Amino acid sequence: MRYTSALVCILVLAFLGSCATDRFIRTEPSEYKELAGSFTLILYGSRHSNDIETVAILDIEGDGYSFEPYAPEFDYRIKKGVHAKEAFKEAEHFVSWHSSFYRTQLSRIIDEKGVTIGYELRPLYRPLTFGVSDVLDVDYIKRGDKVIVKIKLIPSVERMLSDGNGSRLEDN
Repeated sequence: MRYTSALVCILVLAFLGSCATDRFIRTEPSEYKELAGSFTLILYGSRHSNDIETVAILDIEGDGYSFEPYAPEFDYRIKKGVHAKEAFKEAEHFVSWHSSFYRTQLSRIIDEKGVTIGYELRPLYRPLTFGVSDVLDVDYIKRGDKVIVKIKLIPSVERMLSDGNGSRLEDN
């Protein structure tokens, strides 16, 4: 019994130690005029006719970081080597298709040193449709030279779109 407890403690400490290198990365408002250079464009979402869990990430190429959505590969598309103007145009078109779309919100993604490593373009919706304009909760977690992107709807919108059984209404 004593050895089992010790083994469990060691495993827990090893797990916590492996997570210690993870760092959450922040975003802050940005403007289109800041975009320059070449990007890897990640288009997440737009999987069905009412998919509001949609966002575009513009990963700056050559900066030593790569973005990786925490999602199955069929939930997103990746295009490499896209010039800034074209990347923004395609990202804007991608996030703006929904009938309740209001406008876009551009943010810079900043590492722990304050260096911009990418941009996020998310849709904002008419508040009357979903109760809020910004329906997304997006986390950026730095693991070495990778940035893991976790995208989900905020809880109030997720509940509104669910039928009470955890299934989305648009899936029925």
